[in-house]
Formats: sequence, C-alpha cells, structure tokens
Amino acid sequence: MMETSMWFAEFDVWHWLSLSAILIILEILMPGVFLLWIGLAAALVGVIVYFVPNLAWESQIFAFAVLSIIAIVTQYFWLRYHPIQTTNSTLNRRGSRYLGKTFILEKPIVNGTGKLTIDDTIWKVQGDDCPAGTKVIVKEIDVTVLVVESKNIPESVTKPADLAPKM
Repeated sequence: MMETSMWFAEFDVWHWLSLSAILIILEILMPGVFLLWIGLAAALVGVIVYFVPNLAWESQIFAFAVLSIIAIVTQYFWLRYHPIQTTNSTLNRRGSRYLGKTFILEKPIVNGTGKLTIDDTIWKVQGDDCPAGTKVIVKEIDVTVLVVESKNIPESVTKPADLAPKM
C-alpha cells in the first residue's frame, strides 16, 4: 500500500500531460469520442498541477475524476442537442441513393423477382415481369430489395411467354 501512495505522490505535470496525450492518441486509433474528454480532463489536471505544484496526489486524482465526469456529461448533452451532421445521409442505406433513378435490366424479371447490377453490386429486384433491356425506375426499397417499375416495355414483347428466360 505504501508503494502505491509513493508512486502517486510523484505525479507531476508531465505525468498528467503524458496521460492526456496517450488517451487522445487512443481516441484517434479507436472510434468514438469518449477518451478525448477524459484526455482533456487529464490535461486540465496537468495545468492545475503546474500552477499548484504541491497539490496532494489524492486531490489530483479527485480533480481528475470530477473533471472527467463533467467533461463526459457535457459532451453527452452537447452531442444530444448538436448532433454530428453528415454530407452523406445514405451512407448506411446504400439502396436509398437509387430511389427515383432509372436502370436497364440485364436479366429479365420473372414471376415478380429478378436481379439488377448497379456499379459493383447485384441487387434483388421486385416488380412486374419484364424482359432484359427494359428501363426500370426504383420506386422504393424493402430492406435489401429494390422495388422497381418498368419505364418502358419494348413493343416486341406481346405475350407473357416472351418474358420467360430462354434456356
């Protein structure tokens, strides 16, 4: 027990600033914004210890704990009322960016389902039966399925048998 209190008794400005730097570097390496605020609390304790060099280690630890809690609570309420804005609101909803866009079917839609290649992804599509080469417009997204509506049906297609895939 005596060794621990001796170790804490030697805490000075550089220990707190080093702890602050380590926490901020860890914040950069890991996602989130939690360690940043604890790192800032450690930096503030370092500043306090700089101006009050004889501050007892118990008071330093107490100040660190209180400042950490204040920083975390402040950050929580700040982010709650000032959420982080993004320029890409469909980042985690990739299908949403295709709403209202027109694509050409490479393969036919048969029995209401088919597949559509967009960029490097093959999407499952639902819609009225139509042959390959038909222009379709994405009307809605049902989880990972694009619901499409044909924009034009070629005049050569006259009967449903023409819609079936050829083997």
